[in-house]
Amino acid sequence: MTKPVNLGALATALNASVPTLRKAIRDNANFPVARRGSKGNDWLFDLAAARAWWTQYIRERPKTRGDQILPGRERDGVRPGVLSRNAEPGGLSISQRKTTLETALLADRLRKERGELVEVGPLRAELESDIVAFRTSLSHYPAEMAKLLGLSAETQRVMQEAMERRLSTLADKFGSKAGGNGASGGPN
Repeated sequence: MTKPVNLGALATALNASVPTLRKAIRDNANFPVARRGSKGNDWLFDLAAARAWWTQYIRERPKTRGDQILPGRERDGVRPGVLSRNAEPGGLSISQRKTTLETALLADRLRKERGELVEVGPLRAELESDIVAFRTSLSHYPAEMAKLLGLSAETQRVMQEAMERRLSTLADKFGSKAGGNGASGGPN
């Protein structure tokens, strides 16, 4: 018999949650218990016997809708690919997800320091400002062309409307609120 372990240590060793183990103990009278707990005393388990029992239990228990089976080889009698209903999507534990997110944040910080990554807010504001300036500079173009080429007022109006449509399309493409005349309205 190995040194007895408490329920928390057993859960860690078996890659299972404490509630899952409590349910298995409650539902299976043959779960190997070294000492039943009482007020002030923890339940104790023989790790080797519990590991052997758990491996058999995992193999034989009926699969439920909430179980997720992931690829993985058996190691130390525990199938790492079998997750409880409480498993996160993708099979990552909360600490693994935290590590993954922290790594991504550090990678983004490094790319930002290298100038490979820019913040969208200031760039968007500058782009919107440039679109407004571009639109303003072109707003007089139809009138100047009509005067220079001797075009009618109707032709000038058609040119102005066509230019407004194209400028609004450009502003919408960049999600800019610089479309003018309320023609645009992309997300901020």
